[in-house]
Amino acid sequence: MDGLTIKKGGNLQIIANDLIRFTKIRVTDSTGESLGIMSKYDAQEIADEQGLDLILVTEHADPPVCRIFDAGKFRYEAQKREKENRKKQAETRIDVKEIRLRPGTDVHDLQVKAKHAAEFLNSGDQVKISMRMRGRELANVKLAEENFEKFLDLIGEFHYIKRRVFVGRMLSAIIAKGD
Repeated sequence: MDGLTIKKGGNLQIIANDLIRFTKIRVTDSTGESLGIMSKYDAQEIADEQGLDLILVTEHADPPVCRIFDAGKFRYEAQKREKENRKKQAETRIDVKEIRLRPGTDVHDLQVKAKHAAEFLNSGDQVKISMRMRGRELANVKLAEENFEKFLDLIGEFHYIKRRVFVGRMLSAIIAKGD
């Protein structure tokens, strides 16, 4: 069999057969049993006799480790492991959802937005609440703060990640589900 490089999806690259450039390698068979350290050519002969490929597993070991295995099956298993790792990574990621308010937002609209915020919190996300003031709204900062507090009361149980801050024209806070 000639050289075989398989590049499929992302950074998955399999170096096999003639593309292996090491002279001495540690070889394992398809069951995982060690065949010892041998020359690459001897390992390639064993793989050819079995109708399998010689696949480079890790080049950072001393000597590099190769495995006698079916390249297609090896690629399939590697892709499966990669997909599982991405899935686990996505499960542990915390998103920050943003809810935007205005000082003149009516009570019913606050209730609807609070319901959405509570759903985000229950799904494990953090929520950034921001209230932007424009023009004459800046003259009634107390009214805006009261509206902000009403909104926080409607949400229910939570704890602050970032306390309520008033910067420039923006009043904001980041919250997470209460413990």
